[in-house]
Amino acid sequence: MKKYLSMTMLSAFLFTFYQSPDFYQAKSILGSSGQTISTYNLSPQREKEYTFKDNISDFNLGLILIGNKSFYKEKITSLGYDNMTTISQKNCYKEMVSGVKKITNNRNTDGFYDIEPIVIRGSRLRSDEVKKVIYAFQNDNPEVFWLANRYYVVCRGMDTVIKMSSVMQRREYEESLQKLNSKVDEILKSVPKGLSEYERELFVHDYIVKNCKYDRSKDLQRPWERYTCLGCMVRKEAVCEGYSKATQLLLSRLGVKCRTITGSRDQEQHMWNMVNIDGDWYHLDVTWDCSEELNRYFYFNVTDEVIKYDHKINEEVSKLSKEDLYNKNYNFSLPACSSKKYNYFTLNALYVTYGTSNEDLVKYINKVARNNKNIFYFMIDPKIDFSSIIKVFFQAPQYKFFNCIREVNNYLNSKVRFNTRSVRYSENKFQKVIGVKVEYA
Repeated sequence: MKKYLSMTMLSAFLFTFYQSPDFYQAKSILGSSGQTISTYNLSPQREKEYTFKDNISDFNLGLILIGNKSFYKEKITSLGYDNMTTISQKNCYKEMVSGVKKITNNRNTDGFYDIEPIVIRGSRLRSDEVKKVIYAFQNDNPEVFWLANRYYVVCRGMDTVIKMSSVMQRREYEESLQKLNSKVDEILKSVPKGLSEYERELFVHDYIVKNCKYDRSKDLQRPWERYTCLGCMVRKEAVCEGYSKATQLLLSRLGVKCRTITGSRDQEQHMWNMVNIDGDWYHLDVTWDCSEELNRYFYFNVTDEVIKYDHKINEEVSKLSKEDLYNKNYNFSLPACSSKKYNYFTLNALYVTYGTSNEDLVKYINKVARNNKNIFYFMIDPKIDFSSIIKVFFQAPQYKFFNCIREVNNYLNSKVRFNTRSVRYSENKFQKVIGVKVEYA
């Protein structure tokens, strides 16, 4: 999905300090992130007859990780399965667990590779039910990267036969799965022991932001890859669906409850995550944090109120009619996200009130600098006019932030000082957050 940064909410400027202390020039540093459509459309096609075999469900699809898994107990979601409302739907889900891996080398008329037909004995499932089961299955299993975005279904007597396809033949699937296994294992082994749930989430967020770029290319040999965790972690290019599935996969393996959420922005489909940290749910949009560096945490553990400012969340499945179940994308459940306890800025920004002094600012900037960081965040008290703070911090006659930087330089090593001629700031008016980056001299 394309990311549009509303200037009423988010803006960023480049400030260059010249010899005269009363002259600054502002230049825009915002650019379009170019997100594209990010969710599959599962569409039943014409009915066909198939020969089929019985499948044996093992109900254990998860990746078999190589070497050291991690120091944390996995928390794999069963949200989709838990929302199956009939025995037939649950049986269908279970058959998919083992069935989707039975890829053949037979290329079909759609250009994909046949998967052995999945048979649900003694049950006739409607098209909307089949879509719901597939939706649920994909919701719970972000590591499934090979399914094509279409399926066929036919009822024969009292049985339902589902014909699905793979985007790759079996050998390629096995090679790709091996690459994904190795990459997941590599990442998990790099996570330190003893991290809190919040710290594990931050690790995954920062890893993906640093190691994956948004896929804007139009001519791809394997265009489906951008929608998968394989694209995000192995190819290192993806769109929002790939980002979200990789986030879910890694956090689940690290013992953090995580699910995907579907929605839209200006009629374009979008996907992000919900994460449970110490019992509270938060929205996490890693894709939208992969933009300008100063905006990197604007969607890290935000509330419903904040996410709804520029995201439209699809409805819950329980509120839809049978027709809507077939025609619309939806979510399986939407727990309330109201806590701000583990919001990134709550934990890392300096909260600025009328009583905040220059000394408070200097102490905060110096503390961040001592950790070898050069980006600072300020959360502004709602009682204070946001635009007035921008003027006080960055404009004449006060230049408060620049004066504080000069004072911090007096505490720093003479060889490591901030360059007051190179300061950038980003403002998030809705969350009342200012991000500032200062280059080292």
